[in-house]
Amino acid sequence: MSEQEGQLPKQRAALWFGLLGGAVAWVLHLLSVYAISEWGCAGPFHGVHWLGIAATVWLLFSATALLLPVAACAVWTGHRSEQELRARGQDADAMLEDRPSGLYTARTGQIASGLFCLIIIAQTIPPFFFLQC
Repeated sequence: MSEQEGQLPKQRAALWFGLLGGAVAWVLHLLSVYAISEWGCAGPFHGVHWLGIAATVWLLFSATALLLPVAACAVWTGHRSEQELRARGQDADAMLEDRPSGLYTARTGQIASGLFCLIIIAQTIPPFFFLQC
C-alpha cells in the first residue's frame, strides 16, 4: 500500500467532517440550548447563582463554548482540504466530470460550516431575552 493510498481515508474523513461537522454541532447546540432553557427555569438551576450570574446562563454559555469551536474546526478543515486539493492540481474543471470533485465538497463544507457557526452565535442570544426565570 503506497503512502498516497494510506492518505485517502484521512482525506475522505476530513472532507466529510468539513461538510457535516458544522451541521452536527448546530443540531447538538440547538438541542442543548432548548433543554437548558426549558429545564433551567423549571428545575433547581434558576435559584443557583455563581459570580452573580444564574446557573442556567452559565450552562448556555458552556454549550456555546463547547460546540462553536467544533463548527469552527469544520470550517478550518474544509479550508485546509481545499488548499491540499488545489496543491495537488485538482481544480474546478474536475467538477465537470461524471462525479463531483473533492474540491467542490471541501468548498461546500467550508461555506456551510461557516454559516452554521453564525447560526450557533445567533441562536445563543435569544434565550437571554426570553429566559425570565
